[in-house]
Amino acid sequence: MDADLLLAWMSETGSGDIDNLRSRITWLARNSDVNPKKYEVGRWMRELSALGHVELDWNSGRWAIAPPAAVLLPVSGGTVALTGLRRKGLIELLSETVAVHIERPNQTEGQLAPVSTILLQADSFGELISAVRSVGVSYVGNAAEKNADRLPPISLKTAAGPPARNDRVEKLSTDGALRFVTSRPSGNGLYKIANYKKPIYRFYKMGRWYQCDFPTGVMFDRLEKGLKGFRFVRDRVSGDEEIGRLITDPGVQLPVLQARALYLCSAVPPEVSRVTGDSIFYNVPRSVAISVSKSVHQTLED
Repeated sequence: MDADLLLAWMSETGSGDIDNLRSRITWLARNSDVNPKKYEVGRWMRELSALGHVELDWNSGRWAIAPPAAVLLPVSGGTVALTGLRRKGLIELLSETVAVHIERPNQTEGQLAPVSTILLQADSFGELISAVRSVGVSYVGNAAEKNADRLPPISLKTAAGPPARNDRVEKLSTDGALRFVTSRPSGNGLYKIANYKKPIYRFYKMGRWYQCDFPTGVMFDRLEKGLKGFRFVRDRVSGDEEIGRLITDPGVQLPVLQARALYLCSAVPPEVSRVTGDSIFYNVPRSVAISVSKSVHQTLED
């Protein structure tokens, strides 16, 4: 699938309906002999959002392309990555004044390909900032660390009513797998009400029901089961900061703000281990890893 072509179309279109976008992704993938499942298309859209290219409002069913921005990668010698709107001709304009490196990800057979990463460098940092601003791209600095510093702890705040008698209710599996099984409401955990055009997620805790999105519900479900899943491996030290890999278990689902803080450390999606299914985020400062872990009520292990 030509993910860059799809991002260019989204950049020209500006905004639209999520269901329509889902159909276009599926159609484009099938033209490349990829037949994605519905959850794989949803994951691709969430990944595009975590990379800072698009904003998704699942409640209203709408998407909107993010403004073009240049994001400084942590401890990268002044390298910035382009996020957001990517209109035709933008890369060519930038290449006239700065060094442009296009990192095209390897597409795993049978899976949706991520968009290419656009990295920029120049002889001086001032020259780089001037160049991106001259073509209408905002320089936003080290977004990974800024976002991580402002992460609020996830919470269950908004009360909800119980499922109706005729609702088809499914509960997140008790074995740690991300699958739902038909269940009558009983016991703390994440539930999916599937009688609507789109699934509705509710969390049940100590006799009360709460509204939640899927990633937040998964993380609270893991807390109920005592599951951990955040590990840090140091790769190098820069000044007083340790830089390394944040490794998350297969069952971990990060809310969009937490995911974006990690994705913008390298501007590429995490590597998924073929052996364990773990997700591996690269070039992550320990301070960012700690902030993300704390915000989802997890302890970062070494």
